[in-house]
Amino acid sequence: MKRFRNTPILCAVIILAGLAAVALGVTTTVAIYTSALTGTTLTRTNIGPGTTYDFLNTGREMLIVENESDTTTATLTIVTGATMSDLAVADQAVTVVPNAILAIGGLPPSTFNPTGNLQLTVATTTCTLMVVKFKSN
Repeated sequence: MKRFRNTPILCAVIILAGLAAVALGVTTTVAIYTSALTGTTLTRTNIGPGTTYDFLNTGREMLIVENESDTTTATLTIVTGATMSDLAVADQAVTVVPNAILAIGGLPPSTFNPTGNLQLTVATTTCTLMVVKFKSN
């Protein structure tokens, strides 16, 4: 087995880099599936605490969130970043009870795209998310 001289230092750097990523927050872009007359196959994305999830929101997307926990309620926060009359619009909190599937949609980009994309976080438990964009005819 080959031994590396600076292995403890390298491990410390990797650990510190991981801690920095957690401290700074991680953003993950979620896939968007476009509806079709013949149907669209959807793939769930696991979402959980500690990460911000985003996607390009045009206002024609529906979020499908499933809480697969038997006991824990999930809370999603959809970031607004908007103002009305110079007052901040509160982030949208959505509660998903255990073993429930919730559809959320029609989120206006002028309110829900603070960075050009819609951003959301989830607290307390892991859920699955699918984003479906309604095809315009």
